[in-house]
Amino acid sequence: MSSKTETIHIKWIRSGIGFPRKQKEMVRSLGLRRLNQIVERPDTVHIRGLVAKIPHLLEVVEAPSSPAWDAIPEYTIIPSEAPVKPKRSRPERVKQKSEDVPATAVSAGKEEVPEKAASNEGEAAASGKRRSKIRAAVSEEKGTAKAEQRKVSKRRAAGGSAAKVKKSTEPKSSKKGKK
Repeated sequence: MSSKTETIHIKWIRSGIGFPRKQKEMVRSLGLRRLNQIVERPDTVHIRGLVAKIPHLLEVVEAPSSPAWDAIPEYTIIPSEAPVKPKRSRPERVKQKSEDVPATAVSAGKEEVPEKAASNEGEAAASGKRRSKIRAAVSEEKGTAKAEQRKVSKRRAAGGSAAKVKKSTEPKSSKKGKK
């Protein structure tokens, strides 16, 4: 049993919570860090004694079988020579120098009908004007709402309530003259 080539496999089977600290230290001294972990130690009297002291936490198991992937032989994948695809070239854009033809009409040497492009530009301009009017109206509404919020917050900061308070212009009557 004291042969140097013999080893035993020890498995941690139960948590050390609720057991004395000394038993937890014995588990750690065997090199076990996680529950269900298996370690390989030399088969000596000292190691067998430690395991015998805490049989409720440890057990001696057979050598674990090798993982399934160890039985699969290694293969080398040789890349096959794939056909080289030619790169697609993009049509070159021509900068517009004359103002007669719209920029959308000139692309890759093909000309479109200028009337069609002009009608699309007119629709785009009209929709852009509508959008700008709507944006202006929305921002105006937001501006007035924000101004009201600022006024209310100033009143609250000054110690008053949020409601508007009108100061009366009538003089206060004194009680000295009345009896």
